[in-house]
Amino acid sequence: MRKLSLAALTVLELTPPEMIDCAQQAGYDCVGLRLIPATPNEPAYDFKGDTPIRRECLARLKQSDVKVEDIEILRITEHVDIQAFEAIFETAKLLGARSALVAADDKNETRLIDNLGLLAELSAQYDILPHVEFMPWLSTATLKDAVTLVNKVNQSNLSVLVDSIHFHRSHSNTADWSSYRGTMPRYIQLCDVPTKEVKNMDEIITQARSQRKAPGEGYITNLADIISMLPTETAISLEIPEKDRANEPALTRAKRLHHIATTWLAEHHLG
Repeated sequence: MRKLSLAALTVLELTPPEMIDCAQQAGYDCVGLRLIPATPNEPAYDFKGDTPIRRECLARLKQSDVKVEDIEILRITEHVDIQAFEAIFETAKLLGARSALVAADDKNETRLIDNLGLLAELSAQYDILPHVEFMPWLSTATLKDAVTLVNKVNQSNLSVLVDSIHFHRSHSNTADWSSYRGTMPRYIQLCDVPTKEVKNMDEIITQARSQRKAPGEGYITNLADIISMLPTETAISLEIPEKDRANEPALTRAKRLHHIATTWLAEHHLG
């Protein structure tokens, strides 16, 4: 039985402790927590050191069967200071997280490879597996880009994160996975797309951040193939922000998406 994880972006209106409770009540095995905001417009929480929000998360986890699958979001740009992530890794380990989401966005490949190597070495001290997520608007834009990058870094403590919306919008191909020599991903992000076509990159970004669909409710025709290319022990994180359902309570949304995903996985013999 594949583990299902509730991604932070799906219920971003909740605080991290509330996300843990929501995942537990909605029947998920795991939860993803956004310890570092993805955009300046998001709420920011202080997870560096023994802070109130960290203590609250730890308290909720002790009362819950839910485990933390991943933490977000570590951006590797030309100005990154890798050592600045150490406090986040320390918190991630304390929370029991297995993985970290990494956005690799630096056009200088040599520098990017060096920084990812340093990140892998640092995260290894905390038993966290960094996953490089490709996105169409980053320098690491496709599955092929991410596979090539991780292969070149050549660190056992580094993996690739596949998000089905980015796979689809970047016109990636499952065949690109055949050349992958890195560590197998511990999780994959699953959703569907709301429109068959998109006009430009701005629309791709908008859909990715706020207008996704549940699996089987959109236009990705090879969704099952994307899941099938990864090992069965790979957890499935439901990252499905739905702006058109903003008035729906987070718990109701989480339960609905869990049911839809479970049904879809069973129908495609992927459960």
